[in-house]
Amino acid sequence: MIEDRTATQQAINNFELGFDFSDVLHHASYKDCNTTASFDDKNFVRHAKRNSLMPSVIVPK
Repeated sequence: MIEDRTATQQAINNFELGFDFSDVLHHASYKDCNTTASFDDKNFVRHAKRNSLMPSVIVPK
């Protein structure tokens, strides 16, 4: 049984774009947020910005 089929499918689609699966699975669960934060600036945040993932991903200051 899949807990959240929509989020899982979104994560799979983003994984196919070259993202790390765990990053995009967590990101897909934030559908009610406007912005998410990650300390992984060199990989996830930059890749998310290039691919216009929504919600947007920022590095906390």
